[in-house]
Amino acid sequence: MKILQRGHGEWADAMLPTLGRIGRVQQIYHDNDLKVEVCGTCWTYNPAAVTKVASSDGSLPGSSSGERLSALLKKLFENHVTGDVTEEFVKASANGDFQKCEELLKRGDCEVNCTFSGHTAMQAASQNGHLDVIRILLNHGADPEVEDKDGDRAVHHAAFGDEPLVIEMMAQSGADLNARNKRRQTALHIGVNKGHLGVVRTLLRLGCHPSLQDLEGDSPIHDSVSKKRDDMLSLLLDHNADVTLTNNNGFNGLHHAALRGNPSAMRILLTKLPRAWIVDEKKDDGYTALHLASLNNHFQVAELLVREGRANLDIQNVNAQTALHLAVERQHSQIVRLLVSAGANLNLADKDGDTPLHEALRHHTLSQLRQLQDVADVSKLLMGLGPSGADRKSSASIACFLAAHGADLNIRNKKNQTPLCLCPDPSLCRALTQCRSERNVTSQVEGAGKAQSPTPQLSLDPAAESTDECVVCSDSREVVFNPCGHAVCCGPCGSRVKKCLLCRAPVASRTKVCSRPSAGHEIDEMNV
Repeated sequence: MKILQRGHGEWADAMLPTLGRIGRVQQIYHDNDLKVEVCGTCWTYNPAAVTKVASSDGSLPGSSSGERLSALLKKLFENHVTGDVTEEFVKASANGDFQKCEELLKRGDCEVNCTFSGHTAMQAASQNGHLDVIRILLNHGADPEVEDKDGDRAVHHAAFGDEPLVIEMMAQSGADLNARNKRRQTALHIGVNKGHLGVVRTLLRLGCHPSLQDLEGDSPIHDSVSKKRDDMLSLLLDHNADVTLTNNNGFNGLHHAALRGNPSAMRILLTKLPRAWIVDEKKDDGYTALHLASLNNHFQVAELLVREGRANLDIQNVNAQTALHLAVERQHSQIVRLLVSAGANLNLADKDGDTPLHEALRHHTLSQLRQLQDVADVSKLLMGLGPSGADRKSSASIACFLAAHGADLNIRNKKNQTPLCLCPDPSLCRALTQCRSERNVTSQVEGAGKAQSPTPQLSLDPAAESTDECVVCSDSREVVFNPCGHAVCCGPCGSRVKKCLLCRAPVASRTKVCSRPSAGHEIDEMNV
């Protein structure tokens, strides 16, 4: 067989080297999928992904124009006299011809566990659900635990073929329902991956282990999430499958559902969790399910974790990043809105000392700034991050949204930078200051009557009180830098500054403001 196209899903990249290669058909599954040996490994292909090519002698037996590939391949198991008793015995088992099987066994012409094309009669009969043949084979001492070249036993073949009655018969004969093949897969793994609900239900009812892990560390829970089989996921959890088991990449069931963006699976997991703390379980790198959903913009999953799972919003990963840091960095504004509205801490710093506001301003672009400047009433846009449901992916808008909800403009990172130091555009600096000022006014109104003093804030508004201390010498601030509009220095210090100490914008001119200017006070301009 020649491989025409690669598969889909998790194995697609691994199967890529088989594209265009010649392989040999080893088995035909119940659903007409093919097991093909190619490049030294056996893979499962849809018949549409391969084509029949000439055999070594150049012949194409049985071919005709328009004949379907699956029909050609089924001829592998057609009964015809070949003179090879073993071949006839295995083919008779595959086709359900129990009378011929019994006749051959009684004559002693073949051994009951003999193999043809890599498979025993028991495996062939199990794959195709021939219970009468299986009974005869068991009566003649057939061993259901014999493995084929992939390590699959009769119970695996029954799972491939969607044959729950065969699995029951295997269990009655003492077969190991938890047997693993060379990929460490059990029959339960196969049943979940092939979507055979009857097989999965039967295996669980018969007491097979619900949480054994395959070669990649995936349990049946991981597989059910990947295949979006909510019915199987519920069955597994009802039979006490362990959601905390991690695969080779460190993902438990919740992590896997968050990574895959599977909200229905996440809802089931949250409903059936044995312990609430599992919601905040960390991977080795410190990522929780909420981190993964926020990083990958899976809003529905993040919302379920926040609203129903009561996830801790402020857990930090190994880089001290919260879910909000990741959402801001990737400009996932819908998730930013969700986390902020749920009460996430806006001022936690990561390992570099950066808050989410630092991250937002580090990623803004000039086109985003122009978009922001086109909005007449800045605060209305910022308070909602744009139209409802829209993800504008504007870091400038996200930055102002954070400022409007209490992000601190004055926290310095490990490079001694405030968020405004990362903001070279004076218009955005003024917008951020305006949003923060409106937040302060709102907070003061809401807190009126409470017996506590407001926390001192460094004002960055040029119209704010000018008697605050100079950031250089602690004298009164009395110089406004143009064009950025920041007032941070006294007159003597300001005359020597070439770049604004906050935003690093070049100072084109300086405006000296007499202490607390009022009506009639003159303002003198000092040109550079």
